[in-house]
Amino acid sequence: DVARTVEDELEKVMSAYGYEIAQTLIVDIVPEQTVKHAMNEINAAARLRLATRDKAEAEKILQVKRAEAEAEAKYLSGQGIARQ
Repeated sequence: DVARTVEDELEKVMSAYGYEIAQTLIVDIVPEQTVKHAMNEINAAARLRLATRDKAEAEKILQVKRAEAEAEAKYLSGQGIARQ
């Protein structure tokens, strides 16, 4: 945990001056630009995987619906021919 590590390090340094660290609060962490870039690439890759999966699922649904419609059309066509 980042806050605990910071608290421990501050306690070591500041105890020499008579200070006691009761609590540390981390409100914002600014990583290096290379780390930000890597994190953005990881997030982009995850979003791309999700989008690809969703697109494949949508295509699968379309194919199933097309097949169902074709089967229904053939069934109805067969009934029409049988009634002639």
